Amino acid sequence: MKRILPLLLILAGAIVPALAQSGTQADPLPLARGVNTPDFTAANSVFYTYTPATDEMLEFSNLSNVFIYTYQITPSDKRYGDTFNQAIYVQTRAGVEYTVEVTKGYTSADPKFTFDSYASPWPDGSSWDTALSPSGRMGYLVITLDLPTYIKYTPEEDGVLSVFFTAQPTLKYSTSPDGEFSQITTSYQNGGGHKGSLEVTGGQTYYFTVTAPGSMLYRFEIIHPVTGESPEFPYTVNEGVPAPFPAKSGTYYYKIVNNGADNFLLIEGDGTFDGTARAGADFNYPSVESTGRIHLRMPVSANYTEYCLTLTRTADAAADQQFTATYSDEAYDILPGQEIEPGTHTTPDFGGRYYYTFTVPSDGRNIITVAADGDGLDAKTRAALYYADNHYSVLKSGSSMEYDAVAGRQYTLAWDVEPADAPLTFTFGFKEPAPGETPSNPIDAVIGHNSADSPKPVYFRYTATRSGRLYITPAEGLPMPAVSMLPIPSDPYTQACEVIADGDGYRVATTKDRGYLIMFNVTGPVSFDLAENKAVEGELPSNPFTVDGNSAAIPEAVGTYWFRYTAGRDGKLDISTDMPFEISENRQDYSFVRIYDPSDPDNFIAELRPDYDNGVFANRVLDTTEGTVYLIKVRTMRAVKGYTLSMTVRDPIAGEIPELPIEIPFDGKKGTFAFDRMVNYSTDAIWYGITLPEGVFSMAGRSGGAFEMKMYAPGDLDTPVAEAAQISIDYDEVNQMYIYVWGIADLEIPEAGRYLMHVTDNSVPFEVELSMLTEDGISTVGTDPAADVWYNLQGIRLDGRPTAPGIYIRNGRKTAVR
Repeated sequence: MKRILPLLLILAGAIVPALAQSGTQADPLPLARGVNTPDFTAANSVFYTYTPATDEMLEFSNLSNVFIYTYQITPSDKRYGDTFNQAIYVQTRAGVEYTVEVTKGYTSADPKFTFDSYASPWPDGSSWDTALSPSGRMGYLVITLDLPTYIKYTPEEDGVLSVFFTAQPTLKYSTSPDGEFSQITTSYQNGGGHKGSLEVTGGQTYYFTVTAPGSMLYRFEIIHPVTGESPEFPYTVNEGVPAPFPAKSGTYYYKIVNNGADNFLLIEGDGTFDGTARAGADFNYPSVESTGRIHLRMPVSANYTEYCLTLTRTADAAADQQFTATYSDEAYDILPGQEIEPGTHTTPDFGGRYYYTFTVPSDGRNIITVAADGDGLDAKTRAALYYADNHYSVLKSGSSMEYDAVAGRQYTLAWDVEPADAPLTFTFGFKEPAPGETPSNPIDAVIGHNSADSPKPVYFRYTATRSGRLYITPAEGLPMPAVSMLPIPSDPYTQACEVIADGDGYRVATTKDRGYLIMFNVTGPVSFDLAENKAVEGELPSNPFTVDGNSAAIPEAVGTYWFRYTAGRDGKLDISTDMPFEISENRQDYSFVRIYDPSDPDNFIAELRPDYDNGVFANRVLDTTEGTVYLIKVRTMRAVKGYTLSMTVRDPIAGEIPELPIEIPFDGKKGTFAFDRMVNYSTDAIWYGITLPEGVFSMAGRSGGAFEMKMYAPGDLDTPVAEAAQISIDYDEVNQMYIYVWGIADLEIPEAGRYLMHVTDNSVPFEVELSMLTEDGISTVGTDPAADVWYNLQGIRLDGRPTAPGIYIRNGRKTAVR
């Protein structure tokens, strides 16, 4: 035993190093072809080593729970690499030892990858002498800037050369390096990369140049395609010429030559088949399809030279079939559509959209009726109704509909028909609305009791016999009606009325001989009582409250009230109220204060604008003259005593007129000023004044809203010398809002004086910085004044002081020359 022990120790020492390869960076494992299974028990990375005997392309594929990145393969200066379709390709050089780091994936279950390599000369391609020679497998294409890479290829047999690139190239070829080169078109493939093809002759050398934005992988291979069995080699189909559809199961590709017009393509086959037909502008993105038969209709554009058809047969047929492609240019293909008369109509035997047009008669039959025949239609099969001159706004839609149309107007009916529902038969016509069914044919209401039974909202019309109040008392359980004033020649618009709760019913202010439309939005029986009463003072514009002095009490009861006010002198009419702004729960009714010209009490000229956040009204200021009469309409929402309407004629205050602007303090050099008064309407614009010396004026400030301002020179309010502009825009990440920099940049002020700023929009108060660059006192800043160095704004040094007026850089500062 004493003799054997040293020998065992020696043997053990010899064996240990062979067993100690751990996969660390210092002691990597040998990389073997086939499946490799790294062990991540000790670390998150396992290292492998590989030394190619010749220039080779390494291929890593079928990665499972591992990561391999090109940058993890060293030495990095002796390899190229790229990834395509989850495989990693690395170009290597002969005799160089490479280390590959394999990193643990998201889970540790069954990590593995497949390794392979094949001969691939180190790529150059910078000249014909060093041109690349494709091997039939993936190679690496080195692109340097916009310089071409050169490829030479000599096929061994006749066939089609299929070229593939992992990125989009510009590929040209010739049969001589000095000959004329023609471009090969490549197209994007659904699985990634770009493909092209060229018919070639065996033994002939072909010369290629490739330019691209960057380096990539590529592959050249000879194929013997069968026409129609791949997107690259489809059948060509001409209009009206029968095309083959082989009986054998599989997918077949066709390109249909366009006829150069904007119309519809119809594709119709002979009989049925097991499978699907799809067509579109591209094989990868079909726009229409049919199942069980070749039966397609699709819009086409003159901008495309051809359209793509894919036929997929899932089971062999007894015999070959055929189909034909034709182009349709029918009236129902385009707007406004095919003219139709009332009756039954049938769409063509294709799915798609069809347009039909008609004009509503003027004989009282103004309800359009449309109904599709048959049951079990697809939910997508439906019609849409448009004005014939506006196909952007749908008036009504559905597989059946009724629509209250305008007599004498032209409409378009657009049917979207699913293939399974084609041909679709539908009935179209006109009918006279039943009394009360539509606003155009309301039931004439009478004083006293009124009733109707309608399956939909019902309309009544009443013409007021006096100016006063119309009382509407609905039966128990009915909601508040909606009431509108009907048009008259002097007021040709339907206008909603204020409907005010009053006891068990509602009241509406009326004008004698004016029609009123009463609508109950319910289904089933409707009944109500109607009464007229003389209006009390203040309820009508013809019988308003007369304001004596500068204020008037608003009545306590809920209602709408009119006030008459006469301005006592020239000046600014300041109208205000302490009544709150309130809005109903359904947000359909709200309090307001509106100002009218007595000659037109239907259209207000101004209003007190509400502050929605604080529930108050802002003052409204109008220019006025002595003796001007105003009507003021006030709507209250709840019964409260003590609210007042105030009117005061006063002298203008600072900011209201250009003669009395708000002064902006400025020392002629630098300063700040806060535009702290909000302006949301141009009628509330504010005038500011600022005294400026000669020089170059700038103003800038950051605001979260809009700012509009025009600046005027002394004595000229007709032509602005500048307008505020958006200088830049930032995003406030904290408050998640955009911040705008508004102002005036480098405005030459040729004459000292008082300039005016007219602010017509300032949605958010903000502060601006003011600055002035003058010739006096700045030429010595930063330089020796004796040097007197001048540059233009493009940074070009000038030969002495410029003579042309403008802005220049003098001794490092902007200076105006006049």
